[in-house]
Amino acid sequence: MIGGWGPAAALMSNAQFDEAVERAARLLSKSRAPVIAGLGADIAGIVAAFRLAEKVGGTIDHMAAESALRDQAVLQDVGLMLVSPGEARRRADTLFVVGDRPMEAQPDLLHPLLADRPGVGAADAHGRRVIVLASHEPYPAPGNNIGEWLAAAPPALPGVLAALRARVNGRPVARDFDPTELDRCAKMLKAAKFGVAIWSPDEHNALVIEMLVGLIQDLNAKTRWSGLSVCADATVAGAAMASGWMTGLPLRCSFGRGRAEHDPWRDSARRLVESGEADAIVWIAACGEPPPAWVGAIPAIVLTETSPAANGHPAVALPVGRPGRDHDGVLFDSRTGTLVEVAAESLSNTPSVAEALTEIAARLDAR
Repeated sequence: MIGGWGPAAALMSNAQFDEAVERAARLLSKSRAPVIAGLGADIAGIVAAFRLAEKVGGTIDHMAAESALRDQAVLQDVGLMLVSPGEARRRADTLFVVGDRPMEAQPDLLHPLLADRPGVGAADAHGRRVIVLASHEPYPAPGNNIGEWLAAAPPALPGVLAALRARVNGRPVARDFDPTELDRCAKMLKAAKFGVAIWSPDEHNALVIEMLVGLIQDLNAKTRWSGLSVCADATVAGAAMASGWMTGLPLRCSFGRGRAEHDPWRDSARRLVESGEADAIVWIAACGEPPPAWVGAIPAIVLTETSPAANGHPAVALPVGRPGRDHDGVLFDSRTGTLVEVAAESLSNTPSVAEALTEIAARLDAR
């Protein structure tokens, strides 16, 4: 349905698709400050989005960039020691899960790591122990191997991590903390032969992540530890990779001055829309994510495989196929930590994000 928030999954005729593409190209050709955002697509769609952003001198942003940029900030400031999920499964004998979100964000990734619960402080058949620092009792489902649980509400996490880091290094802690519990946990961390700390940047700010990274560095003085960041939106990792090889920069880029520039605050799609600096937006959500309400504040070109749920009406609504269902594609796989090819479950005639954006770009060239 063109000109409304109708079901995007409904197939368009060729004439309707051509009309929608032409309207999108017309809107972008008149825009002085367009934004291409969302980026919920396969790698080909994300690459096409970067090319379109460069062509129209726009800003490009992923819907989950805020979380990914927290890890990026720590990487730039103090560095990160990261391990792949496969390496963690094969070699880790101790896991340190920080926060409530990692299991919620990627259960298919972490469940194999938290298998065969033998009891508090014990190890499974692979010699693996799991230590959890979280506000809720960790993952009570059967089969979880939780060796130790330290209760800590989100506001208290920095302090608990700092105290734990102090005990790992043999330093005293304030009277607010129970040294017995901390020492038991510190002993497990130091006894690891290959430890992996797991966190979700969706849940923690950069300061918490930096404190955890400092703990990893301290533990590496006498044993081997690394980190595994688990983001709820797997497409953001693919977008970050694409941004690296397309621009040499992290996510959130602007081509407004003829070259790629990165500014995590200035190039936030939401900020640009809500401040009135952007005058058009292309929102891409081919993996089932509805557009947020703020997208409807300016003329919008919406590429989605579901019915958009935002305030107002888009200037153009383009139905696109879902990678791995309607068409083949390449996606970031959180279980392996790399890009993988996915085959279509049932091929359809609905265009992919890459096809739709490439057609829009061709119309811009023609104009």
